[in-house]
Amino acid sequence: MALCDTHIIDWQDFRSLLIEEIARWDNTLDHELDWSYYHCWLIALERTLTNNQLLSKQEIDGLLETFEGRPDGHDH
Repeated sequence: MALCDTHIIDWQDFRSLLIEEIARWDNTLDHELDWSYYHCWLIALERTLTNNQLLSKQEIDGLLETFEGRPDGHDH
């Protein structure tokens, strides 16, 4: 990850949160969501960014809303 390579976030911090998110999903009895490594990865990244005060939850939500509003074929 570029954020780790450039020392913006610490790999071990991110890794710990990723392990925690995977465990949280695994310990969910009803498994509302199908298994998705990417979903766990994304939550861990969001938590890492907010924990390090790089982005707020509101900023992340705003970026997501902008991204989701793009027309089909412009998602890269």
